[in-house]
Parts: sequence; C-alpha cells; structure tokens
Amino acid sequence: MLFSNPLMVAIQIISGRLGRTSGRGVAGNLRKYYSNWLVLPCVALLLVANTINIGADVGAMGDATKLVLGGSSLLKVVIFGFASAALQVFLKYKQYVRVLKWLSLALLAYVATPFIVKIDWAALGIGFFIPKITFSADFLTAIVAIFGMTISPYLFFWQASEEVEDLKEKTWLINETARAADVRCVSRSATNSRKPA
Repeated sequence: MLFSNPLMVAIQIISGRLGRTSGRGVAGNLRKYYSNWLVLPCVALLLVANTINIGADVGAMGDATKLVLGGSSLLKVVIFGFASAALQVFLKYKQYVRVLKWLSLALLAYVATPFIVKIDWAALGIGFFIPKITFSADFLTAIVAIFGMTISPYLFFWQASEEVEDLKEKTWLINETARAADVRCVSRSATNSRKPA
C-alpha cells in the first residue's frame, strides 16, 4: 500500500485533469483521438477488468457478511448483486450518491480495527516500510490484488467522467444564475421605463 497509494493518487489526479480540461471522459477522448481498432479492444479489456473487479468486490461483501451473520456467502453475494443493480436502476443519480456516501462510513472500520485487534506495532512498522519480498504464490497474489484494487482501470474512467459531470453541473448553474440575473435586469428596466418622469 505504501507504494501503490501514491501511484493511485497520481493517476486519479491525471484522470480528473484530463476530464476537466477536455470536457470528455477517458472513453470520449479515446474515441476522438484514436481509431476504432484501438479503442474497441481497450474498452473490451476495461469491461473484463470491471467485471472481475466487481465480482471480487461483491464476493468479498458476501464473505464479510457471512463472518458476521453466518449462513451462505453465495446467497449474500446474490442479494448484494441484485440490491446494487436495483439501486442503480431505480434511484436517481444524486440519491444513489447520497446512499453510497453514507455506506462509505463503513470504511471507518479500517481505522478502528488496529485499536481493537492486538497488533505487534514494531513488526507492523518494519513490515510496512521494509516488506519481505518472496516469490511465493500467496505473495504474488497479494501484490496483484493490492495493485489491482488501488490502481483499477474503472477508477480512471470514473474520475474523468465525474469531473466532466461536475463541470457540466457548474456550467448549468452559472448559466441559470446568469439567466435569472438577466430576467431581473429586464423586469427592473421595464418597471423603470413605466414610471412617469
């Protein structure tokens, strides 16, 4: 995490700036500047990566819920999958964002866990800054998982698209404010012109 976090932040910043500067997301920029023979395989790879990523996330949610409540993790995976799809389909985007913001409070469990679980802080500090590198299957799987979850392709696309959406919303607000100001100026002008001198 020590090495992947700065990479993730840098890529998020670059993706955000790309969206804000160009007014298009990553897919829109790919479509504008590159041929279909290059764009379509990139989008297909993104689809595969996103599907695997979402599958891993929903599977982890099912397993975590099984640890707390017991029962079948497969059943919980199906419930989480249908619930997520239903929320995306039936809620407006702004309502869905509010739901996700409140659900993100669950991430505070990561902050609380070190204070609840008994930890050898010296070993943690040494392992954090000087990791033991082994070429075992478990170690390499963990490395792929860490980089796959922190530097995930959908984050690039999402960040750029989110910046474009914010830009459009701010532009709309500015235009509406300007229109309202114009209406007030016109109505004042009309009122002043009707007053006798």
